[in-house]
Amino acid sequence: MQILTPLVVLLGLVSAVEGACSGPNARAAPPTGAIVVDASGAHPGSYRTVAQGIAQLSTTTTLQTVFVYPGVYREQVTVPLLNGPIVLQGYTCDSMAYGSNQVTITYSKAQKDIPSTVTKNRNDLTTTLLLKSNNVKVYNLNVANTAGNVGQAIAVKADGANTGFYACKFTGYQDTLYANQGPSLYAKSYISGAVDFVFGLYAQAWFESCDIVSVGKGCIAANGRESASNPSIYVFNNARVSGTSGAGTAYLGRPWKLYSRVIFQNSDLGDVINPEGWQKWNGDNNVANVYFKEFNNRGTGATLNKRVVQLTLVGRNQKKKSTLSSRSKTAPRVIHDQVFEAAVLKVVAGNAKEPTTRKREAVKRRELNEPTAVAANPEPEPPRSYAEEIRHGKTRKSQLLRPWLHLGYARFG
Repeated sequence: MQILTPLVVLLGLVSAVEGACSGPNARAAPPTGAIVVDASGAHPGSYRTVAQGIAQLSTTTTLQTVFVYPGVYREQVTVPLLNGPIVLQGYTCDSMAYGSNQVTITYSKAQKDIPSTVTKNRNDLTTTLLLKSNNVKVYNLNVANTAGNVGQAIAVKADGANTGFYACKFTGYQDTLYANQGPSLYAKSYISGAVDFVFGLYAQAWFESCDIVSVGKGCIAANGRESASNPSIYVFNNARVSGTSGAGTAYLGRPWKLYSRVIFQNSDLGDVINPEGWQKWNGDNNVANVYFKEFNNRGTGATLNKRVVQLTLVGRNQKKKSTLSSRSKTAPRVIHDQVFEAAVLKVVAGNAKEPTTRKREAVKRRELNEPTAVAANPEPEPPRSYAEEIRHGKTRKSQLLRPWLHLGYARFG
């Protein structure tokens, strides 16, 4: 009988995991120079917890990667404010689909678990994964707060600028995702909860092709934009909204603050969405400056004839112009910022063509002394898409489009 040394056994375990899947979408081995986390300890030089791996990050301005092998990591993780870009990559056989994720970071902590004598950073203290740094990209991680229906219990808090989440899965009940600061992108991810489970104060967050799942009575989005100068906005584009809590038990959102701004567009809204669509905050706040819009949605929950008119102004639906490039279905990887910015600027340039043409036609009319036709009783202005709205105001373009210019973008089909 052959007796294997511990080193041989460990190497065998590593090769077995790394050889378990392959193909262009597999992320089954750490890139060169990565910090490696492996709960089994099989990978040489690895750390047993994600928090230990994060602690190895330095203050360098160059890219650092933390690669996490399969496992359930029961811990709270904080990425502190550092100087350079960071990638958190979970092991997966298909980086295009959150259903293939094999790494879960989970913890159970709610506000009720924090002593009343603690008055600062109470949100942070409940959070399973807290990102304080800028330029963090997270791939193929499941993150959960399992406290349940006991009050605020955050799974993920994005508190830095230029954060991106790709094929991730966030689960909780109340306040699952705290999308709080800076431009951020959530692509092909899963977010579940019941009460205000996507919320925050200052983030300009774009949710692209995400599954949004309500697991109890409540609202999806609670945007906390408190003034007209606050750039915060939540845009759900190509979302699939469903639920396990029964028909009509969920609302698209409610205004946490007086200038709350949320858009659902090009999305499939299931019957879990209440026909009224939106709610007031505790039924008594002023909604004069609330900006809740819907555009080109489908499904049972997208029917507009019973919407709360004072909140959603369905006759003036607005579409937020997508800033995501139509990339091929290749393996996801971060594109350099300038490439992503060029794609967005191309969209903006395309939107500018129509006004330019109209201007030229106006010049021609003046040259020919042709009168400009004016309708005696002009028809009501039709709903504008967001592309059209951008054309009608430079400040609006600056406020609503530019936030996504400097985000790295993963190539998802």
